[in-house]
Amino acid sequence: MLELIGKMDDRGEMTLEAFIRILISVIVLAMLIGLAVAVYFIFFGDSDLQKVKIQMEKLEEIVSRVQQSGQYLSTDFFPPVDWYLVTFPDFDYPVGACRESSALACVCLCNTGDCSDEFDCRSFDFKVSVEGVHIESIKYFLPVLKLDSINELSVCKSERFLGFISIKKVGDFKEICA
Repeated sequence: MLELIGKMDDRGEMTLEAFIRILISVIVLAMLIGLAVAVYFIFFGDSDLQKVKIQMEKLEEIVSRVQQSGQYLSTDFFPPVDWYLVTFPDFDYPVGACRESSALACVCLCNTGDCSDEFDCRSFDFKVSVEGVHIESIKYFLPVLKLDSINELSVCKSERFLGFISIKKVGDFKEICA
């Protein structure tokens, strides 16, 4: 076995060549283990809330870009299956969400229609509205989009509600942003 790794000198010590081979083998093995861990976390490791956070960061960026530029943008959106995209009227946001003093709108991705369980929310200092089906809640009617695992969302300045940024699911409405 030592013949495969390298040679020993007369005193029983490894030569520099044998040491370098072992060192390279250890580095390659560590890289393979790191790659295996990374692949595992890509396919199995993310929890729903981690996926939701990533998607909400992307949506927050798109909505902010539309607010600044005034242009229509669309984005692919990949939440967990059967989650809801929700906005809240009257500053009645989920507990602990969107409490900044400058928040005029709160957009949440929730596992229930009223965001009573797991959710991730983003606050905006301008008005944002999700245009979808209204579901009845205990307190009020919420505009809600029930999402599939793959969605295309359109984001634009709303013509229906002046001063609002509108988020719609492409295909749900005849007009995308009007």
